[in-house]
Amino acid sequence: MASGSPSTAEATTTYKKKPGRLVLSNSALKWIPKDGPGSGAGVVSFECSRLLSLFSSREGGPKAILKIGVKAIPTGPPLSDPSPSTADESHNFAFTGSDPL
Repeated sequence: MASGSPSTAEATTTYKKKPGRLVLSNSALKWIPKDGPGSGAGVVSFECSRLLSLFSSREGGPKAILKIGVKAIPTGPPLSDPSPSTADESHNFAFTGSDPL
């Protein structure tokens, strides 16, 4: 993917048991609910610079799961013992059908 190109990759997924699309672009990773925002689930979006880790389920398993680690956004002065609200986040996406990235 060349820098500055509008390339994207999309896949049909579920997030917190809600159907939607996972979209990866040059700048962000977004999950968009199938029926749009306000349909009981909101859009989940992370800048690519916040992505820390990526794990996938074993190939050939009953379903494909993608686990993404995301760096937390600092909300105040740095603390020696970070509270759960400033901890890094983990999000799990399940791929549906035969629509992998």
